Amino acid sequence: MNYGPGRVILNKGIFQEFFDKIEGDSFDVTTAANVFHELVNKEKKLDVITSPRPFFRWLTTRCFPW
Repeated sequence: MNYGPGRVILNKGIFQEFFDKIEGDSFDVTTAANVFHELVNKEKKLDVITSPRPFFRWLTTRCFPW
């Protein structure tokens, strides 16, 4: 998290929700993964891609779209 003067949290939105649910700077990885999935599943316009393909392929020194 990013803190301002007086330890005021500067991150807002989904970042603030995540931070509130994991209850601090130190957290269990399983808890964080569960919170992440919970927040993502609430967002109708947000998709998580777990196995993305590269958008560009590199040929020699030039970059070409698929």
